[in-house]
Amino acid sequence: MQRLELSLLYFFQYFRKAYIGEQANVSSPNLYQRLTERVGVSDNLMVMNVIVNKTMSNLKVWSRHEEIVDKSLLLFHELASGYSSSKTLSKLDVVTYTLRNHGPQQLPFLNESGNPRHRTTFYTTLTRILLMDDQGHMDFDQFMAPFTPVLQHLQAFLSSPAHANPGPARDEARGLLMGVLRDLRGVCVGTPNRRAYVAFFDWLYPDYLPMFVLAAEIWWNDAAVTTPLLKVRIDGLRARSLSACLRLVQSVMHAASCRRTCPRRARSLCTRVDSLGVLGGVA
Repeated sequence: MQRLELSLLYFFQYFRKAYIGEQANVSSPNLYQRLTERVGVSDNLMVMNVIVNKTMSNLKVWSRHEEIVDKSLLLFHELASGYSSSKTLSKLDVVTYTLRNHGPQQLPFLNESGNPRHRTTFYTTLTRILLMDDQGHMDFDQFMAPFTPVLQHLQAFLSSPAHANPGPARDEARGLLMGVLRDLRGVCVGTPNRRAYVAFFDWLYPDYLPMFVLAAEIWWNDAAVTTPLLKVRIDGLRARSLSACLRLVQSVMHAASCRRTCPRRARSLCTRVDSLGVLGGVA
């Protein structure tokens, strides 16, 4: 069964390269006439609907099969890479539904510990599709809404005394944090210009950014947490007008990391950031 699924993905990928988007290299005026006769698919929109429905189904049914998940996400990502094809994707009901409902309950592959990079790829693709929608069917805050319950749960845990005690609750929070950071990095990478990135930053700050600074202080020596956290910051430097603010965030994170080895340096950095009021005194 797995080989059949991989064969279908292989066929869809080469069909995309030949007939879909700006990079299509085969012209066949009789293609859709034959497809209509054989399988009832009459145009480009219907073809893409079949392909995307299949990829979304794979992310649910084959969530533990890394190769199928990887090839499904690659196909989805490349469909969204072209201008015309990404605009077509934004018209599909399955894509509209996914833009509104993209949590682990709807897409079980997000719960798999072996899929961290796939999460970033998935959210990069979704963000590009969202920002290609000129009709205003969904605004950025609606798209980000599924992240809110997870981030609020993390805020409640990190602001409670329980975060200092090792145990199942702390391990759960660590896993949620690692996942949501990968997701948010994908959103950040998917923003194509400064205006889109500003929308992302406005959503992130001041509600959630201080929480990530606190997380950096707690898990300062855990690369599984700090790596995606730093990558979100690095990707954000593409927006030059915000680079100064983000350098201050870096200072806070550096203060957290050196607090144990160089307390005086850490206090100095935190005092500087606090005096500027960038993070509301969180440092």
